[in-house]
Amino acid sequence: MAEDTKTYRKLTATSCDVLRQGRNKDTGREWTMYEVYAVDEAGSPVEAKLRAFDALPLNELVEYAVTRRDDPRHGTSYTLELPKNRRPAKKDTGFKVQIDTLKLQVANLEQRTEWLLGLIHELQSAAGVELSTAPPTSGPQSAATAAPGAAPSAALGQGPIPV
Repeated sequence: MAEDTKTYRKLTATSCDVLRQGRNKDTGREWTMYEVYAVDEAGSPVEAKLRAFDALPLNELVEYAVTRRDDPRHGTSYTLELPKNRRPAKKDTGFKVQIDTLKLQVANLEQRTEWLLGLIHELQSAAGVELSTAPPTSGPQSAATAAPGAAPSAALGQGPIPV
């Protein structure tokens, strides 16, 4: 695959769709190749096959580094690169999104737990029953392991029911 030197060209990306994704077998890093449609400064559509390895800003005139690629299987294409000051940080993109998603999920679960505990306490007050919200000190005894002939309450243990 022959690769020419980079040139610089101002283009406006009008579409940037995921074409392929994979993992670099040498570094283990994930990559995404985007198929790009763009117009030049005059607004004329670029007819060449364009691609990028970063999601590009849409409908914004940007000066891209353009590298020609000649491939026997895929033909000639041009890879667009964002200027260095506009590129996303490679290290942060994957894990940061996952961590932020997990933080939101944990906060949601904490809210739901608080709501459920409040509901349990309301039901306890209405029924005149006191239930413990402390974690059990030992696992519940099943009816199968209770003494033969014992009442069901003996199999569940005496005292407050852990929630």
